[in-house]
Amino acid sequence: MIKKVLLFGILIICIMWSFRISQINQNQKQVSIYDMNESIDGEEISVTAVESHLYEQKEFLHKFSIDEDLFETYKSPEEKVLCVCLAVKNISNKDIEWAKIEEWTNCGFESRTWGSTNFPVAGQYLNIYKTDKLYAGNEQLIWYVTLFNPICFKDKTWSSISINDFRYTVTLIPEKIQIRLE
Repeated sequence: MIKKVLLFGILIICIMWSFRISQINQNQKQVSIYDMNESIDGEEISVTAVESHLYEQKEFLHKFSIDEDLFETYKSPEEKVLCVCLAVKNISNKDIEWAKIEEWTNCGFESRTWGSTNFPVAGQYLNIYKTDKLYAGNEQLIWYVTLFNPICFKDKTWSSISINDFRYTVTLIPEKIQIRLE
């Protein structure tokens, strides 16, 4: 009798668990994927990925004339730098604070098996804001950068990794919007 009650209890738990998994899968957010140089228009800003690169550390530092101290705490010489440049245009009739722009565009990078947020220290070297806000009608280039190393990938994947393996996630709310890097 106890075995039957126990078996019945386990069966009920399995059914409830399966129902919950099915509910979660049905409520997955929609993902919109854009290509490079394709404009993503929101209510107040328009975002276009105009450039993306996959660099070795030294190559990145040289390209942007940055002191080698930037990667001082990241001693892995194999580490790579992934970056994207977004052209952000204020399409509203009011000025927008830079913090709000970053909130709307600063999510991170993804591949099929990996994800990373931005490396804000590098952004300090690359992004120069000449005004205190993004004024109505104005456009600004904003660079987002992340680091990753071989620990994150299998050897076979690491040796053949390319910029085409990645997407930049612009925003998650109300829908996930990504840009396919190339």
